[in-house]
Amino acid sequence: MARQNSFFKYGILIFLVVVVIAGAYYIYNKYGYARLSPLDAIPANTSAFIVVNQPGQLIGTLAEKNMIWKDLLKSEPLGEFLQMLNYADSALDESSTHEWLNKGELYVVLSGDSAQLSAGILFEWPYGGQESDIDKLVAELQGKSLQKNNMEFGQYKGYSLSDTNGAVVYYMVSHGLAIIGSTPEFMTDCAERIKSGQVLPSLDNFEKVSATAGRNVHANIYINFRRIGEISDRILASAFRDEKQILPEFGSWAEVDLLIKNEEILLNGYTETIDSLYQYLDIFKGQDPQKIEITRILPYNTSLLLSLGFEDFTALYDRQEAYYSNEGIFKSRKSRLETLKRQLGPALEDRMTSWIGNEIALALINPHLRDPQNNSFIAIHARDIEKAVRSLGELSGTSATTHYRGYLISRIPATGLLPVIFGQLFSAVENNYYTRIEDYIVFANSQGSIENFINILLSGKTLKQNENFKRFTDNVSDRSNILCYFNIRNSINMLEDVLSPQWARFVKNNPEVVRNFEALAVQFKWLNNMYFSSVYIKHNPSYINEDLSIWKAYLDAPVYGDPYFVKDHRTNQLKIVTFDTLNNMYLIDHEGNIVWKLNIGEKVISDVHTVDFYKNGKIQYLFNTENRIYLIDLLGRDVEGYPVELRDQATNGLAVFEYDDNKDYRILIALKDNRIYNYDIRGKKIKGWNNPMTKGVVTMPVQHLRVDRKDYIVIADAENNVKITDRRGNPRINLKSKLENGLRSGFYVNETNSKGIILTTDKTGRLVYIKQDGRMETTDFGRFSENHYFLYEDFDNKGGKDFIYLDGNKLTVYDRFKNEMFSHEFENEINSSPLIIPVSAREKLIGVVSEKTGKIYLFDKQGRLLSTPDHRGRTKMLIGSLNRDGQLNMISGSGATIYNYYFR
Repeated sequence: MARQNSFFKYGILIFLVVVVIAGAYYIYNKYGYARLSPLDAIPANTSAFIVVNQPGQLIGTLAEKNMIWKDLLKSEPLGEFLQMLNYADSALDESSTHEWLNKGELYVVLSGDSAQLSAGILFEWPYGGQESDIDKLVAELQGKSLQKNNMEFGQYKGYSLSDTNGAVVYYMVSHGLAIIGSTPEFMTDCAERIKSGQVLPSLDNFEKVSATAGRNVHANIYINFRRIGEISDRILASAFRDEKQILPEFGSWAEVDLLIKNEEILLNGYTETIDSLYQYLDIFKGQDPQKIEITRILPYNTSLLLSLGFEDFTALYDRQEAYYSNEGIFKSRKSRLETLKRQLGPALEDRMTSWIGNEIALALINPHLRDPQNNSFIAIHARDIEKAVRSLGELSGTSATTHYRGYLISRIPATGLLPVIFGQLFSAVENNYYTRIEDYIVFANSQGSIENFINILLSGKTLKQNENFKRFTDNVSDRSNILCYFNIRNSINMLEDVLSPQWARFVKNNPEVVRNFEALAVQFKWLNNMYFSSVYIKHNPSYINEDLSIWKAYLDAPVYGDPYFVKDHRTNQLKIVTFDTLNNMYLIDHEGNIVWKLNIGEKVISDVHTVDFYKNGKIQYLFNTENRIYLIDLLGRDVEGYPVELRDQATNGLAVFEYDDNKDYRILIALKDNRIYNYDIRGKKIKGWNNPMTKGVVTMPVQHLRVDRKDYIVIADAENNVKITDRRGNPRINLKSKLENGLRSGFYVNETNSKGIILTTDKTGRLVYIKQDGRMETTDFGRFSENHYFLYEDFDNKGGKDFIYLDGNKLTVYDRFKNEMFSHEFENEINSSPLIIPVSAREKLIGVVSEKTGKIYLFDKQGRLLSTPDHRGRTKMLIGSLNRDGQLNMISGSGATIYNYYFR
């Protein structure tokens, strides 16, 4: 009996051994020699890979309630891909891989080179899994049946799934791994890696960062900086990559843990370097992270900030020298440095660096302007600001210095100095205009840029005070060695310029989705003998536009008409006169205070004109309603004799003329009887004026022109009839034929040629020259609608008048030779005249306001847009210096508010 029991036990043991051997033989035949980790099959030329934990659960959770996912679903074509992932999750519900997808790991890999970048996914193939599951998955994603073909990848069997257009996807199952790739090359690289058993490049560094990887996260992302250039070639525009070799030599391996929250993406981990290769991060080795202080002087509209923090600049500079000695990095630096030393002296480096404290930063403002040259700044903290000023002064001398609002602006006479000293990251500033601001030296490419920086600083609108920036940086460490902050929302145009064509198209086609991602911050800091790395992205569809106004003045009701600048004769400062829909008139001072409010009782239909009633230098404000002419003094009182009651209703806004510049004012106004009346400044009718009569109603102000010491009074009615009289209202020019002038076109003294003394446009937009004998000649600029606006001004300050048309949604500017200077198409029709705004003796701008959208557009002579998307207004804008101190203000009204913005 004992022997039988013993035999039975051995029989069971033998049976189990046979079963195990049979199972192993089946697995051997089915899946290969041994089960491997996906890490053992990743191609040696991998640039980056992502280990997604529990991908099924992650996709389900994100698709169900994550706001970032829901927003990206709206984009093209990314939304289609995300929808495919939803389909994939559903397609595998009944497959043998579904449980694993909810619990396992998925490796997403990018590999190859710039000529052939491949993508693939790898995961451990579950026992009992069927290859048909992969067929089913791909067919479900494609929405069609596919042709399956046998292939060989190295020595391993695989397949391609294709449709009538060619191969769609490649895959194989080997060594307990499922490998799916976008190209045959990717599959072959995986096969060779399995066969060779080689380790990944820089394995020591990889193992060091992988040991820091978190476990309870959505994914672990690994970046091989030695090969990151292959990815950057596909992401960044070629012009943006030229001579900027920092990425491939930034570090060795990095690992960051990914957490996706409802409105945030967070990545945290470590980056490692290889000392012998002089990688960029190594210049910060041993440098304690520094507190970011520079935001207290940077402009509020800084959209790109690159800040470097360091404890010891001398040590950092020495390590930077070693980094630039690396072959292929900034090849021309040494020769350029020697050239600069010959120009500026052998002590150049000492004078540029001996005073530096603990922070250097590059800032770009107004990225929507696509003018980085004039909007880039480099700010350097000085541990000894007086020494900094002396040292830089020895380089600049006194040949290029100027004073502006209490600041001294100087220039070092060299080109390309800053990138040679501080590195290619600072190549945006090639010229060396600079000024001292607190304990920083600020560099820019032009004097005007420095002046703009000073104006913003003095307005109090700094980045530190920007509410959106403050809320964003609540999630960003205030200490770092490298901080890169990028305001995505305000940089759509910049993104289109710096991204590769395919990604630029994505941004252009999905602007609203992109804008919902408020900002991005990337940080590195020396910690635990490695470089702690973090990325923070904030998704914020409810982003509140930054209030850029210096001050706001609140009226009792919405603004009516336009605001006007008026001078305070006591202080020489500018004040603002405006009206609201309740017929209130307001005087607002330079600080936004309402000095007084006066109810007029009816709508104002004219501009506000400033006159000197008493001829003693005191200013009053003249305007009219339908029934009265008003003259109000600085204290809000009626001037004696006013208001003047009109004998009939006025149909236009009054015009004020000074024939001989002697303050003997003439006030011309059209009344309902179709006659033009002429009053003196006391409201008395002018004797000898013949009250010329028009056929139609006159709705536009009468114009006064002077040619060769003769006065011409131009009267145009709403039925396209034009009268031109002398000072007494008698005909001065009798037109030989009917002139159907454009109703929104003014009359101007012709300064372009000898075709006539006066010019205007007809209702088709043709330029009409009026000769002294009444004959007319035309010039064709193309066809325009009868509602076009026309201005004739020396816009480019070249001494000749230019021709400016605004018709519908298109602004076009021609020079005196009929060459198009620039044109701009607006998103909607514009229903107000463009304005010519002189901002200096050398520069004028064209201003356009969209009443429909509340957007303000300001163009320079090159057609560049100077206003920001956050400048809002629905009235004519005013630009001038309220305090007469050099800082320009831009005034506009919207709703019941008058806004004062800084300008420049």
